[in-house]
Amino acid sequence: MGLVFLLAGWPQEAAGAEFRILPAITVGEEYNDNVFLTPNNKQDDLITLISPAFVLGYKTGFWSWDMDFAYDYRTYLKRTRTEDTTYRLDLRNRTVLIDNLLFFEARDLQERVSLDVTKDYTLQSTFVNQTDQNILTLNPYVVAGPGSGNKMFLGYKYVNSRYTDPSAVNTVDNTGYIETLSTLSSNVTFSTGILYTRSAGSRFTRDIPPPVKDYYRTDLYAGPRYAYSQNSYVYCLLGGTWVDFTGVPQTKHLLWDLGFSHRYSTMTLTAVTKTEMIPDPVRILRRLDSFVVSLAKESPPRTSLRGSVGWYEYRNAATNHLENIEYRLTGAMRYELTPTLTISGELDSSRLFDYTMGVRTYVGEAGISLDRRILKGFTVALGYQYLNSYSPDSYEQNYVVNRISVNLTYRF
Repeated sequence: MGLVFLLAGWPQEAAGAEFRILPAITVGEEYNDNVFLTPNNKQDDLITLISPAFVLGYKTGFWSWDMDFAYDYRTYLKRTRTEDTTYRLDLRNRTVLIDNLLFFEARDLQERVSLDVTKDYTLQSTFVNQTDQNILTLNPYVVAGPGSGNKMFLGYKYVNSRYTDPSAVNTVDNTGYIETLSTLSSNVTFSTGILYTRSAGSRFTRDIPPPVKDYYRTDLYAGPRYAYSQNSYVYCLLGGTWVDFTGVPQTKHLLWDLGFSHRYSTMTLTAVTKTEMIPDPVRILRRLDSFVVSLAKESPPRTSLRGSVGWYEYRNAATNHLENIEYRLTGAMRYELTPTLTISGELDSSRLFDYTMGVRTYVGEAGISLDRRILKGFTVALGYQYLNSYSPDSYEQNYVVNRISVNLTYRF
């Protein structure tokens, strides 16, 4: 429907429109010594990549459209896989139906995601333990009190999530919400909100029987935000979540989102702790409690450093039982050796505990990349990634991967 509106409105709006398109194409080769992430009988391969991509923007006084698209086509020299094609599409729209009152936002996000929300396999492989996901979001809403110190947002959100893997659960969420934002002073605001969600789930195929459970969910929160200096603030949101799964007694969850961000002259320190309900391709809904401290530094401008340490707890949304814990340490750096030569590196270390299976897993990842701009628009990148997954409790979780890649990118 949105595309029909776009085509119908294009001739009338084009004269005063802002339009941009940034196309690019990447071709590359990768050597992977453990394509399937196996503990033994490892299969290596030489993988050829062709990846066209573009970023598009179109904006008028009536609406705005933004699109990010990338298509990856891979062929395997040793035929460990016949081919592997993936793409990522992120299409976003915002339409002003009535000035300063009625708005409509839509988003269509299509990408490949990990089937396990506690372990992101997309960082380790392009296909192992993953599924293609398509999430369509439609969000009409009304804004009362624009331009004043008090605003109220009244809206409805439709979210349709689809997966191609037969073990995943497709869901349709219908959410009504009322949220307010009050300006108490020049640096203090106060937010409140209540959301009511009805979720229905279904399998991609009927060959795998349920359990697929629909649920009703209510979220209630309130709290202030205080900006005590430029680019520095502290905030606190407290509330509760009530979840009613079909055939299961109602569960109550404390809802919190607390944090601060402090901007120093050359770096930013951020700390956040919160609880949230997150979608799970296989389990429908999970509760995630987290505490993350991160530090980002940029000085001089040609150098950037960032690091974080985090603790994550995954709970069963229907029973509130603790199921998984992850401790994670990450770090990254980027340094411009010359105006045309950049080196970057990343480190990622995780300790995972699966209490439902009694499995401990330790994952370490390190990567380094050297990027060189050789001609106008052309960049060549040489990269190496090392991955080590070890578990004393599950043999299948023990694997080591080495990946070496060289890519040539042209931005038009």
